This record gives sequence, C-alpha cells and structure tokens, in this order.
Amino acid sequence: MKLYIQADIEGIAGMAAFERREDQSAENLHLRLRLRKLYTAEVNAAARGAFEGGAEAVTIWDSHGAGDSIIVEELDRGVELITGDYHRAPWLPFFEDGYDAGMYLCAHAMAGTPFACLPHTRVVLNGEAYGEAGMFIVQLASRRKPTLMVSGDRAAVDEALALVPEMASIVTKKALGPYIVKTRTPESVCEEMQAKASRTVKAWRDMPLYDISPPYVFNYTHEGGDKQYVGKSEDLVDVYRRFVNAVYGLEGGNQSTGREWLDRFLPDEYKHKLM
Repeated sequence: MKLYIQADIEGIAGMAAFERREDQSAENLHLRLRLRKLYTAEVNAAARGAFEGGAEAVTIWDSHGAGDSIIVEELDRGVELITGDYHRAPWLPFFEDGYDAGMYLCAHAMAGTPFACLPHTRVVLNGEAYGEAGMFIVQLASRRKPTLMVSGDRAAVDEALALVPEMASIVTKKALGPYIVKTRTPESVCEEMQAKASRTVKAWRDMPLYDISPPYVFNYTHEGGDKQYVGKSEDLVDVYRRFVNAVYGLEGGNQSTGREWLDRFLPDEYKHKLM
C-alpha cells in the first residue's frame, strides 16, 4: 500500500509557543532548528513504522509554514518528501499519485478549543466545524481513503477521534492553556509512533471511513461579513482546493516564477489561478 502523511509542527512534543519567524536572533534560530529536528524525528518514526507494517511507499507532506521545516537529510531513505511553497500548488499536492490511506501527524486543535496547545484554523463544512486534521480526514473519506493515525496534543487527538474513534492515536502533550503544556519526551513519542504506525498499516483495510457526502457547502467569515461557498463538484478534494484558493488566495496550478524575464516564456494558461 501507498501511504500519504500530512504533517504540521504545532503538535510535536516539547513545543508550547508559536514560531517567531520574524525574530532573527541567534537564540530564536537555535530554538527553531531544535523544533524542526523534533518534528522530523516524529514523522520519520511514523514512516519507519509504516514500512515495517508493509507499506510500499510513504510520502510526507510538510504543510507547516513555508513547507520547509522537515529536515530531508534526516529522513528514512525510503521516504519521499513534499516540500516547498504549497500556496502555488493544489492542496494535498501529489495526492493523485495513487495513495491508499493517510495519517495526520503533529496536529493542533481548531481555533476556539479550550485547553489546547496553539489552537488555530476553523473550517465550517456542511454545518460542522473542522480543524486542519479534520479536513484531512474528511477529504480522504470523500475519496474512500481511510485515515489510519493521528498525533498531537490531547485536544487535537480528541478532535480527530470524535470523527473516527477507531484510528490509532499518539498524545504528545496536554495543555492547560494555549502556551503551557505538560509534554512527553520526544524519545517516548517516537517509540510509540513507530510501533503504532506499524500495527495500523498492517490492518489498514479494516479502518472505517468517516461519513461525508455532497453537496459541500462552506460557511466562513471574510472581510467582516459572513459568506458561503457552495461546491460545484461531488469531489471534496477538488471543492476544498477551489475554496481555499477563492478565500485565501492559494494559487493552485500557477506555474509562474514571479520573475518577469523568465515568465515571458511561460504560456498564459499556466499563469492562471485555480478558480
């Protein structure tokens, strides 16, 4: 089987504050590098477990920030990494390459969640609120693909298990508030991650799917007003890609480099946004 892993960073063990990307001090750069090593170790443990469980291919999408937080040279040699500016490509990039199942790792809870570490993002689809992990689960389910495992802080894991209770899960930390946690050690998390990934991949065909069906309608607040986006397709992955492009400006399919002297050779059809 082929496994697709979407990963964020806020759910890793040991992290209790948002990255301060604008802070270029030596102290902050050292902290960010440490967090990236912890992030890489957790997703790598899951990948190794998946290979042990029989996965033939494992692809990890680094969906945090600028898409460059996972340290590629520290990954298992069998892993493929999706890295780079995903704002210029379709959401769930390369998902059409034929994956059988997914995992969502290092998750944070949705905005408005109490006792959660660094909660943010909230999407309302068909009247139900979802966080980033939830949207991954429902998109895969809409294509009849199961999500096998989730990891993150206690609140994020509970949020995901409310959708598919049978999923494997790893709790990395427990929060008293958005910026204070009681964390496990990275070593203990990685050991559990590898063991559970192996077990769940071995039994991947038995994982139930979340129940979601069209039509797909998103409700959101933008520029001070409540709005609605109605999908025109029965494919939720396609609808969500168009939704995030229309609302948040993600330019799926835009092949331009942003350098005029190079883009003059590019056919106009590849400069258009996905609408």
